[in-house]
Amino acid sequence: MNNQKNINQKGTFLVSPAYHKSSKFLISFDDKKSVSHAGLVLIDELANKLDLIKAADNLIDLGNVAGRANPGQKIMTLIESLVVGGDCIDDADILRSGSTSNIVSHKVMAPSTLGTFLRSFTFGHLKQLDKLTAELLKTAWNFNISSKNDNLLRKPLVGAHYPTGI
Repeated sequence: MNNQKNINQKGTFLVSPAYHKSSKFLISFDDKKSVSHAGLVLIDELANKLDLIKAADNLIDLGNVAGRANPGQKIMTLIESLVVGGDCIDDADILRSGSTSNIVSHKVMAPSTLGTFLRSFTFGHLKQLDKLTAELLKTAWNFNISSKNDNLLRKPLVGAHYPTGI
């Protein structure tokens, strides 16, 4: 079978040999409507219900340093990067690929911007993050109690999935 025959074929996935007579391949998307992590819609929806971006903007104050602007958008980008498997700042760049940025309700921040933001934190700023977490949990709990639906947050999760004491 001649591998050179279909090199110029277009489709959702374009696979072509990267080197002559090699087993290495170059894989790329050629469909601009592709979304590699559509599950982010759920994370985004939860963040919107909790008003995470507004809460972060109100509670996180880094003073007069570089990276202080828009902490809510930066925190959302970091959270979503972690959700899709990112383990370093550069991995957040995957959120800017394809049409992924079209399915989230905030501006996806560049990895360099996230690095500047994270370097702006001192030990004292961790208390602000603790306060943000407490505020979000309080909002989630209040939303859940006032809801007439049977929601997961009402049910005890610890004993249901893990041995007692964990």
